[in-house]
Amino acid sequence: MDKFEEAWKENRHVWESTKNLAKAMYLAGQQSRQAELDQAYADIETFAQAHQRECDIKVQIANELKEKDKRIEVLENRIEEGLGFIDKFYCEGWLSDLDNAEKALRGEQ
Repeated sequence: MDKFEEAWKENRHVWESTKNLAKAMYLAGQQSRQAELDQAYADIETFAQAHQRECDIKVQIANELKEKDKRIEVLENRIEEGLGFIDKFYCEGWLSDLDNAEKALRGEQ
């Protein structure tokens, strides 16, 4: 047996433990990389969900604004109708006719 084989036999436990340590370090590194990938995928999913919520909120706000605009338009139309009625009431002299009728009923004329 040559010197290498003798050294191998004498120190085999050291070589085996070194091999096992190297393998353990390699596997730990692989697990660490997988954990990093898993975290990255989780972060991407979180960002995607947050983006979807933001889009949903924007659509909801846009719909609410459209609904409010419709209500404002209805109110503006009602105000215009009311103002038109008041203008007609004053322009046609209805107010003075009502005043005259009231005075006549009181006997003031």
